[in-house]
Amino acid sequence: MDNLNNPLSAILVSVFLVGSVTAFGRKLISLLKIKTDSALESLLFGAALGLGILGYVVLSVGLLQLLRWEILLTIIALIVLFSLKEISQLLRKVFSRLKKREPKRKAKVASVLIAISTISLGILALIQALSPPAGLDWDGLAYHLAVPKLYISKHGIYYIPFISHSNFPFLTEMWYTLGLAVGSTIIAKLFHFWMYIATAISIYSLGRKHISPLTGSIGAL
Repeated sequence: MDNLNNPLSAILVSVFLVGSVTAFGRKLISLLKIKTDSALESLLFGAALGLGILGYVVLSVGLLQLLRWEILLTIIALIVLFSLKEISQLLRKVFSRLKKREPKRKAKVASVLIAISTISLGILALIQALSPPAGLDWDGLAYHLAVPKLYISKHGIYYIPFISHSNFPFLTEMWYTLGLAVGSTIIAKLFHFWMYIATAISIYSLGRKHISPLTGSIGAL
């Protein structure tokens, strides 16, 4: 799986993983008959629920000392199979939005500047996520990536006496564990990048809903 450390391959796999668990979360929201105010809110809650469940599943597998990439990929495959209908619906919505032509209107200078700034910061964050962990990435080297690597080497979660941070709640690190289990540091770090994107979109959604679209945009920036 060395090719998963290729940035393009890692991005595609990461999008597939996050998209699949988001569809899984949306499927559960639908089954539970939970109503959301917009398609964007449905997407965000689906992502939060799906990623949360994925984290707990990997945690459970680790506690059972079954932390092997074959088992983790089987779990992902089951999630995809369960969510196939929702995945196809998501893809159709995305493509329909891309094809939909909205009437041209002159964008305000403030909106353009905010959009350019937000996209620029997103690109910088993506570059950081695609780069190998280095000296400035103390958290990653000290425990975000270091501890899951030790778990994988032992095929399970165990007490690590020489890393105090390993005693913290480790839900986010379970995503890193999944990425590292398939041999990709980049996929592990991209999970954190998507959290960053989801947070920005969540702030935009809240601002737009309760105040105005411009407020949401500024908040996201």
